[in-house]
Amino acid sequence: MIVKHVSDNLKPYLKKNSENKLVLAISGGVDSVVLLDILNEIKERYSIYITLIHINYGMHPKAELAEDLCCNLASKYSASIVSKKADLNGPNFESNAREFRYNVFNKYSKKEHTDYILTAHHKDDQIETLQMKFLDGSDWVSFLGIRQEYGNIIRPMLNITKKEILLYANKKELSWVEDSSNMNINYRRNNIRLNIIPEIRKNNPDHIDNLMQKHYDAIKKISFLKDRITFFRDEYVVDVYPEYIVILNKITEIDDKINFKIFYQDLCQKYFNYRLYSTKKHWEQFYLFVLNSRVNSSFHLNKDIKILKNKEFHYIYMHNLSLNKINKIIKKNEYY
Repeated sequence: MIVKHVSDNLKPYLKKNSENKLVLAISGGVDSVVLLDILNEIKERYSIYITLIHINYGMHPKAELAEDLCCNLASKYSASIVSKKADLNGPNFESNAREFRYNVFNKYSKKEHTDYILTAHHKDDQIETLQMKFLDGSDWVSFLGIRQEYGNIIRPMLNITKKEILLYANKKELSWVEDSSNMNINYRRNNIRLNIIPEIRKNNPDHIDNLMQKHYDAIKKISFLKDRITFFRDEYVVDVYPEYIVILNKITEIDDKINFKIFYQDLCQKYFNYRLYSTKKHWEQFYLFVLNSRVNSSFHLNKDIKILKNKEFHYIYMHNLSLNKINKIIKKNEYY
């Protein structure tokens, strides 16, 4: 049954008459090992060519063992593998690690012209994420949670439980490496998975259903909003270049802050292939910046995305574009 679920979830994205080049993020843990085995089961049917990408954070005693396992699995399944080591000392490890690995995935995918990047997120991961959003008092759009499709990232196991994954792995006698850092409750997600969710399942199981209903409601809302986003792009985006985007300052006519946020997230995903996240407070500060700041003011939407404001327009660009260069571009631009 689990093979059918993955196959059905992937089928809409796969080409029928040519090779499908897929990147699989593999940690050596049971989730990604099972997804790899399932892809191997269906690869002939869908002409799938698999490349594995493994990130070694060196954060648990079995990190090298996990990397060795991934290399052996690549050989077993006749797949290519790219292995990267990451040195991410300092605070916010979970956030930094996520950003690092997605940058690796996207750069490789763009360079090699692959079709999709697959991750092995499953239903239990989704519930943990939704619970975090609930505890944070997040807006409705945050209850989209982990998306099955986001840009060229596909998550074909989101409707599959951890229990089903383990049953499959044991039945197939697969080998995997347990990451001992997953038991460290100093990481917020681990604490939610190991302590909070079991308590909820025991004493308030309806809460899980309510979280999932919030998730389904958010999916419906965002589907409706996509048509609005297309309208906003037509209405407020003046020009798009490989390095920057020109946007009318009157975009502050979008007084719904969620619509405003999603508009910029959509732009960065569509034109920069970048997943843009900032806090609710920071989005509010950005809105006020566009509305009230002086000409030639600048704003950091986050550490990678910058904004430069002019009289009628503002320019959104990646941080690696120097201020000197962006000024030269603007001076040549008729909108300056």
